Amino acid sequence: MLLIKESTRIPIIIAIMRVAINGVIIGGFINISLFRYSHNRVSEMVAV
Repeated sequence: MLLIKESTRIPIIIAIMRVAINGVIIGGFINISLFRYSHNRVSEMVAV
């Protein structure tokens, strides 16, 4: 029973880790793009 539980638990943990890492990477890209976009808009407004 313990071996079966461990063998089923490990892939679930790996899948959760992958989802979490992908979420962090995607979130980081979104934050960077939003920051650059807002920064460009602010610099354009200041320049005008």
